[in-house]
Amino acid sequence: LELKSGELAGGALSFSGAELKYSWASLSDQRFNELNLADLRINGAWTDKGLLFGRLSQIGSGADEAKFVDEPTGSASGSGGLPFDIIRVEDARISVSHPDGPIEATIDLNLTAATSPISVDATLMMTGPNLSGAARWQGELDMTDIITSSLTGNITFQADGFRVPGLGPPITADIQINASLLDGVFSITSDQPL
Repeated sequence: LELKSGELAGGALSFSGAELKYSWASLSDQRFNELNLADLRINGAWTDKGLLFGRLSQIGSGADEAKFVDEPTGSASGSGGLPFDIIRVEDARISVSHPDGPIEATIDLNLTAATSPISVDATLMMTGPNLSGAARWQGELDMTDIITSSLTGNITFQADGFRVPGLGPPITADIQINASLLDGVFSITSDQPL
């Protein structure tokens, strides 16, 4: 099943390609084999009222429904909410308007959930006015028993006078954070005081 393009929440979220892979066996188990999303775009704004993403907060409340620009090439009636064995999101972009200039983030995500625990591999790169950052998370996440999860990640963040709308003085920081969840213990270390 391929969806050529679509949007949600009045355009706050859009994509230009989605592919849903399934088999009769997976459907009989109420699962899809794979979901691939291409060119996912999320648009928001950072104002004195906070970080806002339009009508995205209404999704799931029945206030907004998906609007497909092109008709899908197939159908999967009643498929809403079914789990996926594999989810791939490549080159997703989050664009946030800011009084000092745009903030852009790129996300790549791979989840393998055919068995428990879920295999996770996610990266994020961010740039903005007087701001940059990166993050990566890898490992296995057990949604039924967090103690058996095994995740590691690192975050780098640099700011040179970045202004948070509605808050105090601009932020200046250069920090690297390493975090892990191993054997039920969450630990975090940093090269700077947090």
